[in-house]
Amino acid sequence: MRLTSRDLKYHINKGKIENIYLFSGPEIGEKKEIIKLIEDKLFPNQEAEKYTFYCGGDFDIVKFMDALKSGLLFSQKKIILLKNIEMINSSSIKRIENYIIPKVIQAERFENEILSKITDQNKKKFLLKNYYKEEDTYRLNNELKVKDKKSIVEILYSINYKNYNKDTYLIMLNETNDKIPQGLIDLFVPQQNIIFWEMFESQKINWLRLEFKKYDLYIDDEAISFILDMIENNKEQLEKEVNKISALFNEAYKSGKKVIDRPFFEEYLYHSKIETPFSLYSAMLNKNLQKAIDILETLFLTDEIGLLNGLVWSHRRFLKALDLYENQKMTISDVFSTLKITVQKNKEDFKNGLKVYNFNHASLMFYYISELDYYLKILPGNLKLIKLQEFVINFVNGDTRKSFLQGSLQFLQS
Repeated sequence: MRLTSRDLKYHINKGKIENIYLFSGPEIGEKKEIIKLIEDKLFPNQEAEKYTFYCGGDFDIVKFMDALKSGLLFSQKKIILLKNIEMINSSSIKRIENYIIPKVIQAERFENEILSKITDQNKKKFLLKNYYKEEDTYRLNNELKVKDKKSIVEILYSINYKNYNKDTYLIMLNETNDKIPQGLIDLFVPQQNIIFWEMFESQKINWLRLEFKKYDLYIDDEAISFILDMIENNKEQLEKEVNKISALFNEAYKSGKKVIDRPFFEEYLYHSKIETPFSLYSAMLNKNLQKAIDILETLFLTDEIGLLNGLVWSHRRFLKALDLYENQKMTISDVFSTLKITVQKNKEDFKNGLKVYNFNHASLMFYYISELDYYLKILPGNLKLIKLQEFVINFVNGDTRKSFLQGSLQFLQS
């Protein structure tokens, strides 16, 4: 049975820690929390003996395997992290497979430590069908079917037989929703393969309220919706932002104000010394192309997910403003009142944007952003940046092409 992250924490606290794990899914903060919990259990009151490797172009499989198999002079236990596991290639998967599934086993060990512990006769026959005896050893058949590999892994796990050092702990993980090769997944039983999902929206809302309550603060509904749109939705990032926002809010309102509203968050993001999707969109509204490109490149390196979320949120609101101003003939002050735009910097940016962009152009750019969501999921890193740069340039300079996502702008009515 596959474990949830809560189940896993319970097992670790009880001292049941697997030697090999696969941690997948987009929730980064909880993965780090689990790894820290494992470290504390394996290395109480001392620094963890930990090694980190990254899959990809610079991954040295030989050094990685040496780290797995070699002993330590001053410590018995060690943790090895293998990150970016979605980028692992078939050759490296094969090396890990050989680490988990024994290719050659001494006959005495095979018979006494494996066969004698298996009570199911069909499973015994299955192993003897896939391992052949040669003098004083048993050797694994060279060509195994995928389902046979999975069965061997499950049988060895069920009798707690490990082909590797019991003091070595290997944790393989990714930090995205990108697909992990099936050949690697098949080497794990469900108890070792943990998926860390982001919290459901209803859970996030309640969790955020409780986080701010730790600082004796409250947050209104619009502010919650805003922060979930603008900040990467994993616990680690949200915790950091809640801490910073709470400190700034208490500093700004020493008189005792306790409820944080959306304008404060907008002010916080607009006047932050670090670049945000807000500062990028501000440069775009002001037709400052060079500044927009510079900010884009900075954000792409530091917060790719939050970058797109912020652009979508900002552009949706600007498009609503254009609809009210151009199509429904509202005054600028009425537009600000309707959209609850209160921050002065926001007002200045919108005034400039309303002068130089029209509704049709902004509508086309909305479809362009929808395409970006698709392209950023399938393209490699360098091409993602090019698509984002293309969007910013076409936004500022104008673009008359047709999007493959044409349709009615129903979101304006929401």
